[in-house]
Amino acid sequence: MKTFVTAAALALAAALPTVASAQSSTNQLNGLYFEAKINFARTKFVDTTTNTTYRFQDQGLGLTLGYNLDPTFAIEAGYDSLGKDLGVKLRGAHIGAVASYQLTPDLVGRVKAGVIKVQAKDGAGNKDDRTRLFLGAGLEYPVAPQFSLTGDYRYTRIDGEPLHTLSVGTKYTF
Repeated sequence: MKTFVTAAALALAAALPTVASAQSSTNQLNGLYFEAKINFARTKFVDTTTNTTYRFQDQGLGLTLGYNLDPTFAIEAGYDSLGKDLGVKLRGAHIGAVASYQLTPDLVGRVKAGVIKVQAKDGAGNKDDRTRLFLGAGLEYPVAPQFSLTGDYRYTRIDGEPLHTLSVGTKYTF
């Protein structure tokens, strides 16, 4: 399944730029947008009963709904599946703000900040929820007036350990 998801994302990223020529994001519309993405998550955690350190690394899917207040500022909320590794499943819900900056005529830089509630669930059904701040940065490449390819990095610190999430996806502005 992981290989299929990765292959589908790479095929989509390779095919879309040939469908439409890049459009300047100065035409970016105000209003509602939807983003679908593939997440690659990595962290480590310590089992306090055995004092063993485990490294978590997996991939999942994410969905975000946002609203552009103007071409440079948006608010968004979403859900991210961060995968399952070592018998632990990670997922999170987030809300935050996004500031966008025109880097070149065809490339937009994004900076994100907000709050994420991360839930870890093990095979026995035990759950552990943590609500933390996150910071992120990314790029957006418009391929049509309402359609963009996106790539983001998000950093969250949970129980003293960093949670790194790299996402690639597509964004549709209504």
